Amino acid sequence: MKGNKIIKTAVLFVLAALFMTSNVFCQENITAVSDKDVSNFSLSVDGKNILFLSEDLFYKMSLTDNKISPLSEKKFQRRGIHNIRWSGDRSKIAYFSDEKGYVFDFSSKKEILIGDKAVPYAWSPDGKKAVFAFQDPKDDGFAYMETVNLADKKRMTISCRFSRI
Repeated sequence: MKGNKIIKTAVLFVLAALFMTSNVFCQENITAVSDKDVSNFSLSVDGKNILFLSEDLFYKMSLTDNKISPLSEKKFQRRGIHNIRWSGDRSKIAYFSDEKGYVFDFSSKKEILIGDKAVPYAWSPDGKKAVFAFQDPKDDGFAYMETVNLADKKRMTISCRFSRI
């Protein structure tokens, strides 16, 4: 039954995306994403694609032609990946897994470890920098935020000590 709930949630997400991108909401626009478990989905920044995880692989579904294609062959543990953020250029994701922050570049097929307790927060519009909030191990808040330049791995602290919203 849990799988059906996830699929229903994914279909509702697709309906919402279609509603946002269509001038007229018609019944023929309703599309099922998958007959398998779908989770960790996100609407792309431009609103043209849905990124989702199904059976440990990431897929992209175009909202213009409903075409579904894998983004990579890399397997992700579906239950262990959280806080997915899709870069503005749609070539990368930042995510939190096993208490660590990562970036995966679908173009180069490379995964970059950002650090322990690094929760993805935002991207620069061009997808070259990501902002991560680093959790304070002593409590439930965050100790600081950093901008990470993915090209040279340089970091810049942009905020210190803040709480969860």
